[in-house]
Amino acid sequence: ELLYEHPKTVGETKVDEFADVVEENFNTLPNTMLTLLQFVCFDNIVLIYKPLAKHDQILLLYFICLILVVGIVVMNLVTAVIVNSALEQTAQDKDLMKSIEDTKRKQVLKDLRKMFQRLDEDGSGE
Repeated sequence: ELLYEHPKTVGETKVDEFADVVEENFNTLPNTMLTLLQFVCFDNIVLIYKPLAKHDQILLLYFICLILVVGIVVMNLVTAVIVNSALEQTAQDKDLMKSIEDTKRKQVLKDLRKMFQRLDEDGSGE
């Protein structure tokens, strides 16, 4: 609605380039969502915001804020997924190391018990 009722879209001050971009990218809700996805992926967004910002500097400020916020949010999400995965892997590695250490400890105890039994010639335990 911000774009559809914009003075550059309707009336005597209508600019064809501006109106064409609005009509092409924001005419329906699914198309608007696709355009938003395009912004999230930074996929040729210059073709959308440049004609609009050229005719209205307020929209330039809006698109700059949108690009910065979306970029930061997406990077934070990717970073969070990577860090979470690394923390889970570290926890699994610690569990595995503990299990290996327990197995080694049990084996050493068995070996020591056998060694002491061989050294105890009379079976007295002394």
